[in-house]
Amino acid sequence: MPEMASALVERVRAMAPDQDVRLAVGEGFPEVPLGRRGEEILSVIQEAMTNARRHSGARNVRVNLDAGTEELVVEVSDDGRGFGAGAAPGVGLSSMRERAAALGGRLEVESAAGSGTTVRLTVPRSGPSRETAEDGAVRPAPAGPRQNGGRA
Repeated sequence: MPEMASALVERVRAMAPDQDVRLAVGEGFPEVPLGRRGEEILSVIQEAMTNARRHSGARNVRVNLDAGTEELVVEVSDDGRGFGAGAAPGVGLSSMRERAAALGGRLEVESAAGSGTTVRLTVPRSGPSRETAEDGAVRPAPAGPRQNGGRA
């Protein structure tokens, strides 16, 4: 997955040569593709970088991939204009929140006018995720075999 994140960073660098865009991958972040989970995580990274490129006026954008024992943390931060608490969330932010929920994770956005923005996605390292159907609805992933002898 870091390889795909690196490709996204390179693409943003090519589209916004006036921005300094950097990627840092923490020790223990999975090197292997993460399947559908990885695609959803990459989509959040891409949306956050797109927002920074198009709307923030940032000179610096940082993408950090970290891993704890039970969760993965992806953070995209910029030093742009930020936005205040009264700002209405756009479609991109709503989409990122939906993706976080589909992964069983959470999305946090920290921003203040004139102080840049940080988007932080935290998802479980593994476990069930929900799938997004073609119509955009989020549905639970198919259940696997029960661990407790079939009792609910």
